[in-house]
Amino acid sequence: MSYESSNRQIDERVQAMLEVLEPGDLRYNTLKSTVDFQSAWLDLAEHLYEVDRTESYREWGYRSFAVYCTNELRLTRTVAGKLLEGYQWVENQAPEFLPGNRSEDDDENPLANLTRNVPDVDTVSVLAKAHREVKEERLPEATYDELKNAALRGERSLAELRKDFREAVPEHLRPQPEPRPLHHLRRALTEVEKALTQISEDSDAGLLTEASALRDAIYAVLSAHDED
Repeated sequence: MSYESSNRQIDERVQAMLEVLEPGDLRYNTLKSTVDFQSAWLDLAEHLYEVDRTESYREWGYRSFAVYCTNELRLTRTVAGKLLEGYQWVENQAPEFLPGNRSEDDDENPLANLTRNVPDVDTVSVLAKAHREVKEERLPEATYDELKNAALRGERSLAELRKDFREAVPEHLRPQPEPRPLHHLRRALTEVEKALTQISEDSDAGLLTEASALRDAIYAVLSAHDED
């Protein structure tokens, strides 16, 4: 079963249940909350964007937006940045999903969000990153548009979307990971530790002594490096 058909069946099931349940009872409210949850991040992100744009946090006694988010909202800098970036992407690339573009019927009808198919914040984060790749000419714009539209239609899971975008960037243009020789060396030493403890007692004692001495010397070098 494809992601699209599975997602559509879930939406239809939830819609059918909300139509027969009594509004206001516990089961109805719980089910409705799952519908609202997907789009709720956009409401928060819109407010955060306005707070940041107007620097209203200064009037409330905070020296920076980050401090306001951390101390008052209990949002980390990473989460707040992700929400702001997501809101700006939606504003520029998919404004039909903005809270301000909802009709009164949307607010009164709990089923409206099912048909709107509001993208979740992680999907939008991937799309925002892909849009940056387009601007930096690492990703073809046509590919971005195709995958963006597929994601907004619910035809790509988050994992599929990440994979598709990653493979769409030519290999020679993909960011290369920073070399981490010390990290790899530590991992290798861990394996050496395991090997030394598993070697039988009748093995060459001299070799084991030399290997242990080399291991200890490398650890000393690593420890000295960490102190620098």
